[in-house]
Amino acid sequence: MRLTNNIIFKTMKKTKSTFIHSFFLSLIMGLLISCGDLKIQKKYIFDPNLPELPTFKDQTAWEFIQKQTTPAGVTPAANRLDYMITLIKVAGLEEEYNKNINDRTYLFLNNSAFTGSGKINALLTGVTAGTGDLTKVDKVRAANLLKYHIIDAYVNQTTSLPIYFVNYEFKTLLDGPNGVIKIQRNERYSLTINNAPDLPSTRRTTGVTLHNYIFKNGIAHIISSHVGITNF
Repeated sequence: MRLTNNIIFKTMKKTKSTFIHSFFLSLIMGLLISCGDLKIQKKYIFDPNLPELPTFKDQTAWEFIQKQTTPAGVTPAANRLDYMITLIKVAGLEEEYNKNINDRTYLFLNNSAFTGSGKINALLTGVTAGTGDLTKVDKVRAANLLKYHIIDAYVNQTTSLPIYFVNYEFKTLLDGPNGVIKIQRNERYSLTINNAPDLPSTRRTTGVTLHNYIFKNGIAHIISSHVGITNF
Protein backbone atom coordinates (compact mmCIF):
# COMPACT_ATOMS: atom_id res chain seq x y z
CA MET A 1 0.00 0.00 0.00
CA ARG A 2 2.85 2.35 0.91
CA LEU A 3 4.59 1.51 -2.39
CA THR A 4 1.43 2.32 -4.30
CA ASN A 5 1.08 5.67 -2.53
CA ASN A 6 4.69 6.55 -3.34
CA ILE A 7 4.13 5.76 -6.99
CA ILE A 8 0.97 7.90 -7.07
CA PHE A 9 2.75 10.78 -5.28
CA LYS A 10 5.73 10.72 -7.66
CA THR A 11 3.40 10.56 -10.66
CA MET A 12 1.43 13.61 -9.40
CA LYS A 13 4.62 15.51 -8.68
CA LYS A 14 5.96 14.79 -12.13
CA THR A 15 2.64 15.73 -13.73
CA LYS A 16 2.59 19.01 -11.77
CA SER A 17 6.17 19.81 -12.79
CA THR A 18 5.38 19.05 -16.42
CA PHE A 19 2.28 21.28 -16.26
CA ILE A 20 4.19 24.24 -14.80
CA HIS A 21 6.98 23.82 -17.34
CA SER A 22 4.46 23.67 -20.20
CA PHE A 23 2.60 26.71 -18.84
CA PHE A 24 5.69 28.94 -18.73
CA LEU A 25 6.89 27.65 -22.09
CA SER A 26 3.50 28.53 -23.60
CA LEU A 27 3.63 31.96 -21.95
CA ILE A 28 7.07 32.71 -23.35
CA MET A 29 6.05 31.54 -26.82
CA GLY A 30 2.95 33.69 -26.66
CA LEU A 31 4.99 36.75 -25.78
CA LEU A 32 7.42 36.08 -28.59
CA ILE A 33 4.61 35.66 -31.10
CA SER A 34 2.83 38.81 -29.92
CA CYS A 35 6.06 40.78 -30.28
CA GLY A 36 6.59 39.51 -33.79
CA ASP A 37 4.42 42.24 -35.25
CA LEU A 38 6.25 45.02 -33.43
CA LYS A 39 8.77 47.01 -35.44
CA ILE A 40 12.18 47.67 -34.00
CA GLN A 41 12.19 51.16 -32.52
CA LYS A 42 14.44 53.54 -34.36
CA LYS A 43 17.39 54.90 -32.47
CA TYR A 44 16.66 58.40 -31.20
CA ILE A 45 18.98 60.98 -32.68
CA PHE A 46 19.06 64.44 -31.11
CA ASP A 47 18.78 67.10 -33.76
CA PRO A 48 20.36 70.37 -32.59
CA ASN A 49 19.15 72.28 -35.64
CA LEU A 50 16.36 74.19 -33.97
CA PRO A 51 13.81 75.72 -36.30
CA GLU A 52 14.22 79.43 -36.70
CA LEU A 53 11.28 81.25 -35.18
CA PRO A 54 9.33 83.97 -37.00
CA THR A 55 11.03 84.81 -40.28
CA PHE A 56 10.64 88.28 -41.75
CA LYS A 57 13.23 88.31 -44.49
CA ASP A 58 11.14 90.69 -46.53
CA GLN A 59 11.63 93.53 -44.05
CA THR A 60 14.28 95.20 -41.93
CA ALA A 61 14.41 95.15 -38.15
CA TRP A 62 13.14 98.74 -38.04
CA GLU A 63 10.19 97.98 -40.30
CA PHE A 64 9.26 95.12 -37.99
CA ILE A 65 9.70 97.11 -34.77
CA GLN A 66 7.32 99.84 -35.90
CA LYS A 67 4.52 97.28 -36.25
CA GLN A 68 4.90 95.98 -32.69
CA THR A 69 2.76 98.57 -30.95
CA THR A 70 -0.18 98.40 -28.58
CA PRO A 71 -3.50 99.81 -29.87
CA ALA A 72 -4.10 103.44 -28.93
CA GLY A 73 -5.91 104.03 -25.66
CA VAL A 74 -4.73 100.75 -24.15
CA THR A 75 -2.01 100.23 -21.56
CA PRO A 76 1.13 99.15 -23.44
CA ALA A 77 1.29 95.36 -23.54
CA ALA A 78 4.31 93.78 -21.86
CA ASN A 79 5.42 91.92 -24.99
CA ARG A 80 5.17 94.87 -27.38
CA LEU A 81 7.86 97.41 -28.34
CA ASP A 82 6.13 100.77 -27.80
CA TYR A 83 8.76 102.19 -25.45
CA MET A 84 11.66 100.95 -27.54
CA ILE A 85 10.25 102.75 -30.56
CA THR A 86 10.10 105.97 -28.54
CA LEU A 87 13.68 105.58 -27.33
CA ILE A 88 15.01 104.83 -30.82
CA LYS A 89 13.42 108.00 -32.14
CA VAL A 90 14.75 110.07 -29.22
CA ALA A 91 18.27 108.72 -29.86
CA GLY A 92 17.93 109.19 -33.61
CA LEU A 93 19.00 105.61 -34.32
CA GLU A 94 16.30 104.58 -36.77
CA GLU A 95 18.88 104.02 -39.50
CA GLU A 96 20.90 101.61 -37.34
CA TYR A 97 17.91 99.24 -37.36
CA ASN A 98 17.28 99.83 -41.04
CA LYS A 99 20.77 99.37 -42.52
CA ASN A 100 21.35 96.68 -45.11
CA ILE A 101 23.73 94.66 -42.91
CA ASN A 102 23.35 90.90 -42.52
CA ASP A 103 25.91 90.15 -39.81
CA ARG A 104 24.16 91.93 -36.98
CA THR A 105 22.14 90.91 -33.92
CA TYR A 106 19.50 93.13 -32.35
CA LEU A 107 18.34 92.71 -28.77
CA PHE A 108 14.78 93.99 -28.82
CA LEU A 109 13.65 95.49 -25.52
CA ASN A 110 9.98 94.77 -24.94
CA ASN A 111 7.81 97.01 -22.77
CA SER A 112 8.58 94.96 -19.67
CA ALA A 113 12.22 96.03 -19.97
CA PHE A 114 11.17 99.64 -19.42
CA THR A 115 8.60 99.55 -16.62
CA GLY A 116 9.22 99.00 -12.93
CA SER A 117 11.97 99.77 -10.45
CA GLY A 118 15.47 99.41 -11.89
CA LYS A 119 14.23 99.19 -15.46
CA ILE A 120 15.12 101.49 -18.39
CA ASN A 121 12.50 104.19 -17.71
CA ALA A 122 13.63 104.62 -14.12
CA LEU A 123 17.29 104.54 -15.19
CA LEU A 124 16.98 107.26 -17.83
CA THR A 125 14.27 109.49 -16.34
CA GLY A 126 15.12 109.23 -12.66
CA VAL A 127 11.51 108.43 -11.81
CA THR A 128 11.84 105.35 -9.61
CA ALA A 129 8.34 104.12 -10.38
CA GLY A 130 9.36 103.79 -14.03
CA THR A 131 6.67 106.12 -15.33
CA GLY A 132 8.84 109.05 -16.48
CA ASP A 133 8.64 110.74 -19.87
CA LEU A 134 11.02 108.96 -22.23
CA THR A 135 10.79 111.73 -24.81
CA LYS A 136 12.73 114.02 -22.45
CA VAL A 137 15.67 111.76 -21.62
CA ASP A 138 19.26 112.57 -22.53
CA LYS A 139 19.83 111.67 -26.18
CA VAL A 140 23.40 110.43 -25.66
CA ARG A 141 22.45 108.12 -22.78
CA ALA A 142 19.54 106.76 -24.78
CA ALA A 143 21.83 106.15 -27.77
CA ASN A 144 24.48 104.42 -25.64
CA LEU A 145 21.93 102.07 -24.12
CA LEU A 146 20.49 101.12 -27.50
CA LYS A 147 23.93 100.71 -29.09
CA TYR A 148 24.84 98.18 -26.44
CA HIS A 149 21.82 96.17 -27.51
CA ILE A 150 23.06 95.90 -31.10
CA ILE A 151 25.76 93.28 -31.58
CA ASP A 152 28.20 93.55 -34.45
CA ALA A 153 27.88 89.84 -35.30
CA TYR A 154 25.21 87.30 -36.22
CA VAL A 155 24.40 85.37 -33.02
CA ASN A 156 21.95 82.47 -33.21
CA GLN A 157 21.37 79.56 -30.82
CA THR A 158 23.50 76.98 -32.62
CA THR A 159 26.47 77.70 -34.87
CA SER A 160 27.36 80.95 -33.09
CA LEU A 161 27.50 79.19 -29.70
CA PRO A 162 28.67 75.62 -30.43
CA ILE A 163 29.39 74.59 -26.81
CA TYR A 164 26.77 75.05 -24.14
CA PHE A 165 27.51 76.92 -20.89
CA VAL A 166 30.49 78.60 -22.51
CA ASN A 167 30.44 82.41 -22.58
CA TYR A 168 31.24 83.69 -26.07
CA GLU A 169 32.38 87.29 -26.32
CA PHE A 170 31.07 89.75 -28.89
CA LYS A 171 31.34 93.48 -29.57
CA THR A 172 28.37 95.79 -29.55
CA LEU A 173 28.04 99.15 -31.26
CA LEU A 174 28.91 100.88 -27.99
CA ASP A 175 32.54 102.03 -28.12
CA GLY A 176 35.11 101.23 -25.47
CA PRO A 177 35.53 98.43 -22.93
CA ASN A 178 31.93 98.74 -21.80
CA GLY A 179 30.85 97.65 -25.27
CA VAL A 180 31.72 94.00 -24.65
CA ILE A 181 28.87 91.51 -24.32
CA LYS A 182 28.97 87.80 -23.49
CA ILE A 183 26.38 85.22 -24.43
CA GLN A 184 26.00 81.55 -23.57
CA ARG A 185 23.43 78.87 -24.23
CA ASN A 186 22.28 75.95 -22.14
CA GLU A 187 21.68 72.37 -23.27
CA ARG A 188 18.17 73.34 -24.39
CA TYR A 189 19.54 76.22 -26.51
CA SER A 190 18.12 79.04 -24.38
CA LEU A 191 20.39 82.10 -24.36
CA THR A 192 21.66 84.01 -21.33
CA ILE A 193 23.46 87.33 -21.60
CA ASN A 194 26.38 88.56 -19.47
CA ASN A 195 26.24 85.70 -16.97
CA ALA A 196 30.04 85.62 -16.88
CA PRO A 197 32.07 85.82 -13.65
CA ASP A 198 34.93 87.67 -15.35
CA LEU A 199 32.70 90.65 -16.13
CA PRO A 200 32.49 93.54 -13.63
CA SER A 201 30.12 93.18 -10.68
CA THR A 202 28.12 96.10 -12.12
CA ARG A 203 27.03 93.98 -15.10
CA ARG A 204 23.37 93.38 -15.81
CA THR A 205 22.40 89.91 -16.97
CA THR A 206 19.20 88.40 -18.32
CA GLY A 207 17.85 85.46 -20.24
CA VAL A 208 16.36 85.78 -23.71
CA THR A 209 12.56 85.76 -23.77
CA LEU A 210 12.07 84.95 -27.47
CA HIS A 211 14.74 83.79 -29.91
CA ASN A 212 15.61 84.02 -33.60
CA TYR A 213 13.59 86.67 -35.39
CA ILE A 214 15.13 86.65 -38.85
CA PHE A 215 15.21 89.84 -40.94
CA LYS A 216 16.86 90.81 -44.17
CA ASN A 217 19.37 92.84 -42.18
CA GLY A 218 20.17 90.45 -39.34
CA ILE A 219 18.68 88.46 -36.48
CA ALA A 220 16.92 89.59 -33.29
CA HIS A 221 16.18 88.20 -29.86
CA ILE A 222 13.62 89.74 -27.52
CA ILE A 223 14.52 90.39 -23.88
CA SER A 224 12.46 91.63 -20.94
CA SER A 225 15.25 93.40 -19.09
CA HIS A 226 18.13 95.50 -20.37
CA VAL A 227 21.74 94.35 -20.11
CA GLY A 228 25.05 96.14 -19.82
CA ILE A 229 28.48 96.24 -18.24
CA THR A 230 27.68 99.36 -16.22
CA ASN A 231 24.95 101.98 -16.02
CA PHE A 232 24.47 104.06 -19.13
